Amino acid sequence: MDPRPGKILNTLVALPLFLFLLFTSGAFHQGNPGFRIDKTQRGLLISHIFSPVNPVEENDLIVAIDGINYNQMLGSLLISGAVRSQHKTVTVLRGEKRYSFPLKTIPLTLKSFFRITWPKLLLVSFFLSLATLARNRAPDSIQVNLFFIMLCGFSTSLTATLASSFALLTPGYISASFLTLTLSNWVSFAVWIHFAARFPADRDILGDRKWPLFLIYLLPPVFITTISLVQGNSSHSFWCWLQRLRNLFLPASILLAFLKHLWDYQQTDSPLARNQIKLPLIAYWLTFTPYFFFYLLPNLFLDHPLISFRTVVFAFFILPLAYISALLRYRLFDVDRLISRAVSFVVSIILLGSLYSLFLSAIKRFFFGKQVLSEELFLLFFIIMFFAFRPISNFLEGWINRIFFRYRPVPTELLHQFSDKISATLFFDDIIQAMVEELPPKINVYNITLILLDEKQSRLFPKQKRFSSRLWRNSALVLEFQDYSPVCIHTDHPGRTHRQEKELQEIRRAGYSLIFPMKSIHKVTGLLLAGFRNDGRQFSSEDILLIAALANQGAIAIENARRYEALIASKQEIEILFSERVQQEKLAILGEMTAKIAHELKTPLGIINSSAQYLAKGRLSQEIQDEMIQYILEETIHLEESITDLLGLAKQRPPRFEQVDISRELNGFVQRWKQNCDHNQHVTIHIKTDKYLPPLYADMRLLNQVLFNLIRNSEEAMPNGGNISLHARSDKQTMTISILDNGPGIVGTNEKELFKKFYTTKKKGIGLGLAICRQIIQAHNGVIRLDNRKNGGAKAVISLPLKPLTTVNVPEFTRKTAPADNEKNTTH
Repeated sequence: MDPRPGKILNTLVALPLFLFLLFTSGAFHQGNPGFRIDKTQRGLLISHIFSPVNPVEENDLIVAIDGINYNQMLGSLLISGAVRSQHKTVTVLRGEKRYSFPLKTIPLTLKSFFRITWPKLLLVSFFLSLATLARNRAPDSIQVNLFFIMLCGFSTSLTATLASSFALLTPGYISASFLTLTLSNWVSFAVWIHFAARFPADRDILGDRKWPLFLIYLLPPVFITTISLVQGNSSHSFWCWLQRLRNLFLPASILLAFLKHLWDYQQTDSPLARNQIKLPLIAYWLTFTPYFFFYLLPNLFLDHPLISFRTVVFAFFILPLAYISALLRYRLFDVDRLISRAVSFVVSIILLGSLYSLFLSAIKRFFFGKQVLSEELFLLFFIIMFFAFRPISNFLEGWINRIFFRYRPVPTELLHQFSDKISATLFFDDIIQAMVEELPPKINVYNITLILLDEKQSRLFPKQKRFSSRLWRNSALVLEFQDYSPVCIHTDHPGRTHRQEKELQEIRRAGYSLIFPMKSIHKVTGLLLAGFRNDGRQFSSEDILLIAALANQGAIAIENARRYEALIASKQEIEILFSERVQQEKLAILGEMTAKIAHELKTPLGIINSSAQYLAKGRLSQEIQDEMIQYILEETIHLEESITDLLGLAKQRPPRFEQVDISRELNGFVQRWKQNCDHNQHVTIHIKTDKYLPPLYADMRLLNQVLFNLIRNSEEAMPNGGNISLHARSDKQTMTISILDNGPGIVGTNEKELFKKFYTTKKKGIGLGLAICRQIIQAHNGVIRLDNRKNGGAKAVISLPLKPLTTVNVPEFTRKTAPADNEKNTTH
């Protein structure tokens, strides 16, 4: 790498140091006139008087020095070089009156020097220190170089204002200060916009394009110089107009940089990029609110600021500090906590300081005329503050988090509660349910998924989740957990391989932000994937450590449950192998099923046969003939439905996934059902959907079959009429369809029995409708549940993933998710 560009950048630090020496030597040579000046359009405004050395007042306007008018003073270096005036006579404009007086000065001492300059010296030292720190500690990049140039430019602008602080009334110094301030402001704010356009790195809007840089760097000076030439030509006041308009583009620069960062924050999905942008966004408000509204705009439009520049100086500490924090420590997950804690500390200090002042005033007033032991009172208040500061600060921090950040930390007592819960059970399903369903709302996350690693395979919970990676036992991430940190945060890692990054990308796309290893007996037995926080905030380091402990507690509990269930399974296997009773029960169930099918087929056939024989005899009345024909038609339909159910169970075709507008499909289905002859006209059907529903990938023909069975069951349960409601809502990953009725509900039957094949509570029916419904929903990677409503009636809830996460072919997927023994794989 060529070291010359770095050396050139390092020389920029020398420019503010040179100006500091130049103006300091001029100040000691001239002496102290006892006042400070500010440059305006018409002259040098006396803004503050230190001592009455000269007959001036605040807001007086110096319009000439030794006969040299203000316009000539501003451009003296370019017009006639540095004018070496003895500045014996100063012409002042006070109201409408002009008068002149010989300038008097007193020797400038070190004490008065530092009293005048310490705020600017402190800020310049701070800027140069941050610039040097960024060059030495942050990774070398164009963003860091631009940040360095920007701070050096601002330091140069600040040192250029020393001429006004010392009231240097030599035209050469005034012109040098004006020209340096103008050029450094143009360059510094152009670099600022350039930096904002490229910060953060993954939101760089310039790329390799060069033409925007010409607009950024050349447009403001060309535009402002042209306007100044046009306005100042006739009156020969070009330099005065340039003084007035030189900062015209600064509000636009500040606003553009702020809006760019705000747009980046809204558009980016990366937690790291959000953390980089968040601190500068907060700092913009704290830095530029006083500067923009009370100093810059009044100076532009009223020709004088409402507050002094010294008041504004301290606000400029905030923004570069936020930028360098973003450049150096952008991987922090505690940005919100850092902001709220800092604000709470500042407010606490201000509050306690105010209380101390009130306390001291009250004591002195009460002991009026008596000696008050201030040291003892301060010691007493210091002891009180020592005990009161932390509770007050914690209270303010919690209040700020709730109001401004909606931040709810993970409660520390959750570790004890969760450990007690999972250690009190030895059942695998209960532990999985506690970790996957009960734990997410307690730790304020959207979802949790477990990947459990067995010897030969891996299992995913919840079961409807899918990832394309299969052999997680040989996963590159698992190998990283074995060798590196116990918690894998989605950040860049210098030692991470391409395969590990590929697996992380897959998990990110599925909606997860953190990965925790589940360790048991010194090995990784699974992975806990945690989604994003419900409040949209990042996890703090305390939250991450607590969730890591919960993951390890869950790993130990799952390992114990596996061993216990393996023991139970071995016992059951022995009982099955040596128990004849089990075989007899299977034969009994088979006989029951055969009898059920035979009854369902034989009874309609008998009715059809007897009705046909009766019709064959002839000489029957028309009414009896119609009745016999109706019997035959009804029983034929019954037979057809039974055979259709059997064929549907045996030959369930795989779904053909297509994009579906569920709101339109539900309305169309209800309209078609209302025209069906099986529809009970006394039943009213209502449809309620969210205002916006995302597209669903599903097979609508199969879903219509499910809706047909569920609505027909509800209407048959309400022969005298009632109401049925269809609700559809969606979150980020799931579409939920609910069918609610106000009928008698499900009486004396649990959910497992309802979904069993050949189980029915109807007088007619083979008992396959709900079994087929579940088979269709499972083929969509979904879940179907039936239950009673609290206020009466039944409800059926169907949960479907918006985009089924699977890369295997559908027939193979269907066989895996809908095996023969459906009862064991039902998700409740």
